[in-house]
Amino acid sequence: MTSTEQPAPDWPALLDHLVNRVFIAALDGDVEITAALGRCEGGVRLDGADLVFTVPALWHFLLAHNEVAASLSLAARDYPAFRRALYGHGVNAALRQNHAVVGLERADDDHSLSTYRLRRLPA
Repeated sequence: MTSTEQPAPDWPALLDHLVNRVFIAALDGDVEITAALGRCEGGVRLDGADLVFTVPALWHFLLAHNEVAASLSLAARDYPAFRRALYGHGVNAALRQNHAVVGLERADDDHSLSTYRLRRLPA
């Protein structure tokens, strides 16, 4: 690694933060996260008790509102790696432990425009 290269991001730490401090917090109505989502422009929003998002918008939200992302020195160029890590992490398995799931809301030929919905599962 040269002096100008950044270390590889700690994707598991970021994804655990996403599950626990963004997804579950949003479903629980956490004041801090709901306020941040309310200020968010773009494809991350609350729809009733559900969180609706596109993956690129979720990435930008994490960059702008996440101390973990800041501590990992993440940059916009890391988006393709984030997307691969997100799909390979088992996010839904972690969410199911909290009675929640992310599902495809609307598919688009351009995957960056596909919309996902985070919702609570019936108890």
